[in-house]
Amino acid sequence: MSEQNDELRDLAEEYALGMLEGAQLRAFDERLAHDADLQAEVASARDALADMGFAIPVRPAAELRNKVMASIGHATTPAAVAAPVTDIATRRRGPGVGTWMALTAIAASAVVIAKLAYDLRDVREVAAAAEVRVAQRDLQIAERDSLIVQLVDPNLESISLTAATGRAPGVRVYIDRRRGVAMLSAAAIEAVPAGQAYQLWFIVAGNPAPVPSVTFQPDSTGTAMLRNVRLPEGIVTATAISREPVAGSLAPTSPVIFAGSFDTR
Repeated sequence: MSEQNDELRDLAEEYALGMLEGAQLRAFDERLAHDADLQAEVASARDALADMGFAIPVRPAAELRNKVMASIGHATTPAAVAAPVTDIATRRRGPGVGTWMALTAIAASAVVIAKLAYDLRDVREVAAAAEVRVAQRDLQIAERDSLIVQLVDPNLESISLTAATGRAPGVRVYIDRRRGVAMLSAAAIEAVPAGQAYQLWFIVAGNPAPVPSVTFQPDSTGTAMLRNVRLPEGIVTATAISREPVAGSLAPTSPVIFAGSFDTR
């Protein structure tokens, strides 16, 4: 009895999908006319298919899906004929109605899932970009606050370096002898050719040769900022800048561009 019920249930689903034809369809219609349980099975199958067209569907049972796909695979293109006038009941169980409803539900589900995945990716990208901006802002604020603290230190010495060409000074050097470090701030200085850079030099009392320090390159606006540059041993009396290879030189290989002396009294 259970196998017969399962078979009737399967036939009811195929009937709702419009898949029965010929003698099988006529036999099913005859039994449907006086079998209340079979009528309930058909109504339940039609309701389930109708609901699938108006909601995000769940995956249909494997048996039902295989039957739908088999129906699609064996479908043929009908010849062009004048469309007959049929009643609503005939159209409801006609070939293709249930199939298109199932396909529409599956397609709607795929579109919704794809849209949700795309939106989620956008949200994650926006959140990641916002986190980067916040981190960059916090770093800039911390660097600014640290620089302000250093610049207001009463132990800090500063000089403006004079350009060798007689132009207005565009470079300033700050020395913190207590910590043994220096800072450099440059504005509106010329760009250097490819493969070259500016190099900072220190003049130490009792040492006739300049002591090499770091190299640097200005940005597109001619601005540069160096911090925590280590001072050489001894009393620094002056500083200078020349143009050298990017890797730096042990002794100046070009004329001094900027220079200035500290008051060591």
